[in-house]
Amino acid sequence: MVATFIFFLLTVYFIYASKFFETSSISRQLIIVVYLIKLLFAALLFYMYTYYYTDLSKNDIYKYYKDSKVLIDLFYHSPKTFLNFISGNQVHSTASKLIYWQKTNGYGFYNDNKTLILIQTFLGILTFKSIGVNFVVFTFISFTSIFGLIKCFEHFQLIPSKLTFFILSFFPSVLLWSSGPTKESLILSSINAIIYQLVRYNSSKKTINLFFIFFFLISLFISKNYMFGLLVVAASIVLLWKLFPKIPISLTGLLHPVILIFSIFIIDFMHPALKGIDFEKKTVEQRSISEQKKLSKAYQLQVSGKSYNLLNTLSFKQRDNLLESKVENANSIIRIKKINGSFIYFLAAFPLAIWNTLFFPSCPAVFIGFKAIYYFENLFLLSLLFYSVYHFNRSSPTRLKKMAIFLFLFSFLVFTFQGMITPVLGNLFRYKSVVIPILCFALILSSNSKLFFDKSEVS
Repeated sequence: MVATFIFFLLTVYFIYASKFFETSSISRQLIIVVYLIKLLFAALLFYMYTYYYTDLSKNDIYKYYKDSKVLIDLFYHSPKTFLNFISGNQVHSTASKLIYWQKTNGYGFYNDNKTLILIQTFLGILTFKSIGVNFVVFTFISFTSIFGLIKCFEHFQLIPSKLTFFILSFFPSVLLWSSGPTKESLILSSINAIIYQLVRYNSSKKTINLFFIFFFLISLFISKNYMFGLLVVAASIVLLWKLFPKIPISLTGLLHPVILIFSIFIIDFMHPALKGIDFEKKTVEQRSISEQKKLSKAYQLQVSGKSYNLLNTLSFKQRDNLLESKVENANSIIRIKKINGSFIYFLAAFPLAIWNTLFFPSCPAVFIGFKAIYYFENLFLLSLLFYSVYHFNRSSPTRLKKMAIFLFLFSFLVFTFQGMITPVLGNLFRYKSVVIPILCFALILSSNSKLFFDKSEVS
């Protein structure tokens, strides 16, 4: 408790004293108030996972924290053994005590569980296992990254209004899921930091900004590797702008998804789905978690040393999520279109994926529990989208348009991807939160509305 309070005071002092949080349109007092509100949501998240979702061995706050405590005890006992173990150079009996250090359904990719476990381990070593410190540190980092987007406006000679600050900060999903030791906090922080450093590099051309871009790209990869992949795919539009400079950049933005879908078709044609795994042997309701893990392990063995089939991997991820939602008796299961490793099924899954992400739940369900929050968040996001389109700034500089298009494409990819593979509404609400700040940033950046800016001197 003492360590938590000390870290809390340090973060507040940093906000009060640091030049990073200095802006002409938003007072430091207001910034601190918004930060305190975010900490209140961190406390709400702690309360939910301590007293509502009481199975501490499974809920996302405690399951990685409990593994970190095992590693902290190993460090206290033998620092050398600890370093050898986390570097993979030594097998130790500690491995049997770690539940989430290994990820059986990782499909051969990097295990991002280890990232969250290790960060909490190093924090715990310094603070004697204080979970409160973890909440404060993760919340502060994500808050700082969101404020970094506010600073980006200034690099474009735009002065954001208080309303813009509130929009980026106060989406319910962002307030909740980026306020604590969650993967969403790491993903959101990494994405926002990449954008901030990219904008700074475009302004100053300093090598240090390139270093930080590379650092946060690595951070994004080890936090959630498919997010890294989607970011790279979205960034490929830069290549189109280079190859076809005479085509209007907005038209290129529309062509990019078409080219992407065609590329997926070609890749799938050249590397068809792997055979030999019977998905339909049992229904989802009849399968056990152990069987699901065996299927995932079988997939890893088959693709070992071979090229991955994108659609087959996507199908496995979708089926893992479907099975988990059934086994855990999730309360907000929604319908998704099965992909089944087929390009045609992949295309057919698009409309429902977008519907689930942006339009579901529909109005009749609005007063049913948490669905009310999901409904109003989507309603506000769509309202912001239509308002920004109506107030689209056609005369804005090309660099602003390119940034907005890139971020919109990335957000669209994430929304579509999550809508395809996530059969639980609560999880979808959570997973898409990582790109809501940059989507709002892109929409506001492309607008000329006086609501969003106090003054503007765009050049």
